[in-house]
Amino acid sequence: MLIMWNTWKAWNNAKFNGVSPQGIIKSVLVYLWRLYRSRAMSFQHWKGDVEVGRKLGFRLYVTKPPAPKLVCWLPPHDELVKLNCDGASKGNPGEAGVGGLLRNKQGKLIFAYNDSIGHHSNIYVELCALVRGLELAKEFGYLQVWVEMDAQVVLHLINKEEGNWHLQKLLTKFRMLKRDMNLRLTHVYREGNQPADFLANRGCLLKESSIFVRAQGQLATLIRLDNLMPSFRF
Repeated sequence: MLIMWNTWKAWNNAKFNGVSPQGIIKSVLVYLWRLYRSRAMSFQHWKGDVEVGRKLGFRLYVTKPPAPKLVCWLPPHDELVKLNCDGASKGNPGEAGVGGLLRNKQGKLIFAYNDSIGHHSNIYVELCALVRGLELAKEFGYLQVWVEMDAQVVLHLINKEEGNWHLQKLLTKFRMLKRDMNLRLTHVYREGNQPADFLANRGCLLKESSIFVRAQGQLATLIRLDNLMPSFRF
């Protein structure tokens, strides 16, 4: 492409400006070296022509893909129960739903929930999923809760004193719940939060609200897989 581009430029210069078309190769090489030095050119740009690039003096190395990570659902210990929660928004903002589930140290379901909450942003629905889960945990009588979610931005947000005005009501609710409860909050990759992700999408797509204490169908399968084996993050 560079050769074609410089050939076209040289032809135009020769025709309209009286400039000699000599030096096309030099122009291409100069441009390539500029790309190389600015790190805008990598091995991927030389697929099929790696040896040509190396003969021109470019150091082109194959970059290994990152190794897959094992992502495990870890059961809570001692007197803790574990809340996994998630939010789903079909757009940002868009039609939104929240979901989550509380499990004991044997990995057994205590309760699960999903809800449709209208049109909201991604951050709002993630925060809403957290608050809803904690409210239910408190109603069920569980005050020592390990919270796990894949929304890193929300975990940062709740540790700040301030937040966007449209999140203030939810942040206030969270802080009031935190005062009454013993909470541990940690991040997990999405691959380790699949039951909560399923519930959030269920609330979003079905536009319904439900709370249940017995898992069935796909949710039961996802919970069973959490207890049996890790997931992989590529």
